[in-house]
Amino acid sequence: MIESIDQILPFLFAIYIALFIVIFIVIIAYKLDLLNNSKWWKYLKTNVFFKIFLTLGVISVILILSLKFYVSKLSRIEIKERIEVLSNKKFTLVINDNVAINDSLIVSLQNIESKTSSRNTGSPEINIRITDGDVTLEIKLLRDLSRKNKYWVFYNNYESTSKYCIGEINTSSLDKYQ
Repeated sequence: MIESIDQILPFLFAIYIALFIVIFIVIIAYKLDLLNNSKWWKYLKTNVFFKIFLTLGVISVILILSLKFYVSKLSRIEIKERIEVLSNKKFTLVINDNVAINDSLIVSLQNIESKTSSRNTGSPEINIRITDGDVTLEIKLLRDLSRKNKYWVFYNNYESTSKYCIGEINTSSLDKYQ
């Protein structure tokens, strides 16, 4: 499901950018009095294709925002479900290319929350890989700059979730990774 949404999003962004450019050009032309009281302005106001284009642009903006939230939610659910399967204790946890034993981190990842409206950039970047047989979870965490126990979660299994934050966790189990 997330893969198909990843394929749809660039198309929606293209519609959004085209809409922005057209509206920008129309506003500039109107402000420069190029469209004022001319047959082009009357044509734009009554043109069905222009209205359809505007409608598609507004729909694409709404879809972009709603799909981003939906992908984040699906990713959090996928991470939680995959971690629940790790009950056999034979999984391998790798933190920044070092094998680790850290059950409290696993519990924190199970309790991943949706992101708040605060800024989600940070440092340092902590790469986590959890392998259980043929299932691999790759997660990147960024420590919040203002609160050292707060981490922003990026899910590396998909293109959109590796670029955009899908949630946050609070844990003190990564304090030694600076």
